[in-house]
Amino acid sequence: MFSELQNKQSHALEMVQSLFLRLLVSLIRMYGCATRIVEDPSQHRSTMLSLILRQALDYVHADSGNLHTIDELALLVHTSRSHLMREFKRSMGVPLGQYMRSLCLERARLCLIETNDPISVIAERLSFSSIHTFSIFFKRHMGVSPQEYRRRFCK
Repeated sequence: MFSELQNKQSHALEMVQSLFLRLLVSLIRMYGCATRIVEDPSQHRSTMLSLILRQALDYVHADSGNLHTIDELALLVHTSRSHLMREFKRSMGVPLGQYMRSLCLERARLCLIETNDPISVIAERLSFSSIHTFSIFFKRHMGVSPQEYRRRFCK
């Protein structure tokens, strides 16, 4: 994260946000099952993530080649879309859609940097309907096309 902060490129802030969100989720997943006892035992409060959120996070993080829509995710965890979105925002502090986009961008960025796979293969792996859709998504959030990103930052 610190190297990205020092990076003067236009996408550095988005990368730091993405890395921070991954760190936050990892910490919440690691310590989400713990309980916190306040000094007054009558105010015992659980910081446990709900089963629904843990399942949703597991699905979202489990398979980078199978990114789900929010509707699909809600079906997988047996709840409504609105309830899942509300609970995710309440517990995680960021909207579910934003979190999923950040995760997708991070996966795309890593594929561009760490592999020599064609951009069309990366787009397909990330469940985009076309390379054009992937390129528009990537450029909208990163400020450069996937090809330009690879050319600038992967050498």
